[in-house]
Amino acid sequence: MNKLKIEYLNQVRFKCNNNLCQYQLTYDELILGTHELDDCMFMKVVCEGCGTKITKYDQIRHDAVDCPNPHAKCKYCKNVHHLKELIEHERTCEQRSIVKLEYQNNEDIQMDFDRLNQELEHHNKNKLKNQLLGKRDRKGNNVLGSKTKNYNLN
Repeated sequence: MNKLKIEYLNQVRFKCNNNLCQYQLTYDELILGTHELDDCMFMKVVCEGCGTKITKYDQIRHDAVDCPNPHAKCKYCKNVHHLKELIEHERTCEQRSIVKLEYQNNEDIQMDFDRLNQELEHHNKNKLKNQLLGKRDRKGNNVLGSKTKNYNLN
């Protein structure tokens, strides 16, 4: 294509094929079909739950309210299942098991868990020691006196 023709086509706008849509397409959008495939809210789609043809504009309402057989994606395998079956599927989904196994076999997580347990144990010992050593009567004398020397808190 010559340069003049390309400049002309870049300035011209084309009407969307859907009569209800007012969007003006560029030449590239017309050739590639990107508006109709991705953006046009008046494009007809088929509901995966009941097979009814609806516009993208109506799809959210249809899926949430009107569909007699609603569906949703599994959060683990991303496959579409009927809503009635989804809870049971997610309990037994093979992808869920893989995620659990990977998590349980991760040595870094186990090392972090062990380190946290050690820190918690050290913190609890220090807290107990401070509580025992910090107890005082009304006069400010240590309640346990020298008895604290008998405790092995380290």
